Amino acid sequence: MSNPRPHWNILTTTFLTAAIFAIPACKRDEQPAATGETKPSKEPAAQVAATEKVQPSEKPVQQAAKPPIDVMETAEQIKDASARMVAYWAIAESKAKAQDMPAARQALEKARNAAGRITNIKAAVTACLAIAEAQIKAEDMAGARKTYDKASEVALLNDDGRLDATPIYRSVALAQVKVGDFAGAKKMAKRINSDYGDEIISRAIIETQLKAGDITGAKATAEQFDKDLQGTEKASAYGMIAEAQAKAGDITGAKEMVEQLRDDSGKASAYGIIAAVQAKAGDMDEARKTFDMAKKIASLIEARKGNQYGKNIEDLQEAANIYRAVATAQVNAGDMAEARKTFDKAKEIVSQFGESFTNRENAISVYLAIATTQANAGDMDEARKTFGKAREIASLMENVVKNNPLSLKGVEDIYKDIALAQAKTGDMTGAKETAEKISNDSRKAAAIVSIQWETAMAQVKAGDMAGAKKTAEKISRDSDKVWAYIAIAEAQMNAGDMTGAIETAKQIDSDDYRKMDIYRKIIDTQIKAGDVTGAKATVEQISGDYAKTQTYLIIAATQTKAGNKAEALKTLNMAKDTAEQIGNESSSGAKASAYAVIAAAQAKAGDMAAARKTFALAKDAAEQIRVNNAKTGAYVTIAAAQAEAGDLAEARKLCEIADETTEGLSHDDKVRAYVTIAAIQAKAGDIAEAHKTLAQFKFTDGWGKARLAIVQEKLDSGDLAGAIEFIANVTNEIGGVEWTIAF
Repeated sequence: MSNPRPHWNILTTTFLTAAIFAIPACKRDEQPAATGETKPSKEPAAQVAATEKVQPSEKPVQQAAKPPIDVMETAEQIKDASARMVAYWAIAESKAKAQDMPAARQALEKARNAAGRITNIKAAVTACLAIAEAQIKAEDMAGARKTYDKASEVALLNDDGRLDATPIYRSVALAQVKVGDFAGAKKMAKRINSDYGDEIISRAIIETQLKAGDITGAKATAEQFDKDLQGTEKASAYGMIAEAQAKAGDITGAKEMVEQLRDDSGKASAYGIIAAVQAKAGDMDEARKTFDMAKKIASLIEARKGNQYGKNIEDLQEAANIYRAVATAQVNAGDMAEARKTFDKAKEIVSQFGESFTNRENAISVYLAIATTQANAGDMDEARKTFGKAREIASLMENVVKNNPLSLKGVEDIYKDIALAQAKTGDMTGAKETAEKISNDSRKAAAIVSIQWETAMAQVKAGDMAGAKKTAEKISRDSDKVWAYIAIAEAQMNAGDMTGAIETAKQIDSDDYRKMDIYRKIIDTQIKAGDVTGAKATVEQISGDYAKTQTYLIIAATQTKAGNKAEALKTLNMAKDTAEQIGNESSSGAKASAYAVIAAAQAKAGDMAAARKTFALAKDAAEQIRVNNAKTGAYVTIAAAQAEAGDLAEARKLCEIADETTEGLSHDDKVRAYVTIAAIQAKAGDIAEAHKTLAQFKFTDGWGKARLAIVQEKLDSGDLAGAIEFIANVTNEIGGVEWTIAF
């Protein structure tokens, strides 16, 4: 199996994910005291001293203390609105982490005011929505409402049509619903210009009101949006209100609500909902009366005259579907006797559909839906009869088109659909009989494969793993066989039968990702159960040295997290031995990447000496790569791991080497490489070098995100003042456009 090639996106994601401030930053693990490593601080000397000797001439510069600054005052002096907003956001995040919620709320309020001054409307609204979310987390609901008002105010500046504001209006309105600002949401909903109008907003308001038990408010909302709610959306909204009323004991009010619907199918469905509530409450007599109201609607539709050619097929289909829906509701209510009668009525209407090919297809579709519901309700005798009806119609169609290959294919596809529906409901005998009616060998084989699959899944569900494996073995199509074995192995794993799951996985001939995935799931389950020995034994079943190495790393990470660093180091040695077997073709950095990750893990487990040796192996592997794109990627991966391990001096050196290999890269690849290098340089305290690295890409999305990553690194190290100064300095030097792009 070929080794996967590291991709730039993977490399950059490691450093840039934390840059989006709407997502709380993850806390980094402290480096073990025994290694002498420390977390990055606002003084680069603290970092450098941990990994290398500092020249005497450098010490005074690195240890010079900066005068304290007033972060709020510094942020206020930033002229660019987007940069000022980010600065206040950073202050709020820092204060929130310190549990200083009043200061966090004050900073978020300032951030809101700055966001309102951003000239890019979409960016301004996005910033406001993110700020409001932070205010909600800070339990500042009043502040969140004001921020949503600001977002609404900014969104309404789009009257000149400079952009499609519908998504913006909808985002603001839904956010307002979230904090209970229904008046603001309704106002914003009226601005939405789309085919669905403000249905999404009105329904969201109704759902929120009903969840809070405010049925009166939900009714008022429905009445206010009555003209905007159409078809199924209106039926759904009114149905929700009626259900809430019925559950509250107001059956009369619920029925009055339903009567306001103009859509017959929606009205019948709503009556079914009310009846189900009545049945659940034990009032089956009243439930039957309500079901009768739904059926009356269907009978009125059925009785429509149609035209000179007979009944209108659309009316018949609607009536049949209403009867089927009512019968299904009766099944769910436990009234099987009445459900059978209603199903019979639905089937009676289906028999009137007519003899055209399309009408017969529609009839079969309804029959299959009915039969499936009957089977799921445990009424297999009736289900088999209904499947038989579907098959009879298919036979009639076959007789008409048997000399037309194209039409015959359509009929045989219908047979396949019937067979599959029968198999899904457990009627395997009937399914096989239906499949035998297919004359085309390939289509028949496909149908049989589907039946075998459903048979295997039914056996798995019943706990018959041996029977399921025998059935899976008969499946002729390799892809379906693989999926069947995976389903069986997962069922065994979930039942705690790891040995059985591994044996089943072995039967998968393919070495593709699906087999690897099931082994990893087994290993994950073993690790969670504390069976590290078993997990390591399972790793040996994995083919492919790169995949095996990655799995050992997962085990080692779990051991490190649990504090068992000695055992983690043993596992990492196994990973290292496996990594040595990885091929190192000129176009692949897989081996270098594996060594880099192992080294970082060794450092985290407390063995920095071993980590440095492994980093050296990683560099040796990278130097053998002849293609610049792959070589640059390998160097950046190693440098990133070194920075994460705290070996910042080596990370800086490798960044310089990586820079030299970027010649010949495409513009996009070069941008991605430099963004990652700059993030590493920033982590190492080389802010000036990070600036130089990114200078030529200052107006790209990556440029802005890299600077946000630098801000995040400073915040994570507790250097709030440094973060605010950095934002101010960068903005004063180059401008604020990148903050708007990146945020």
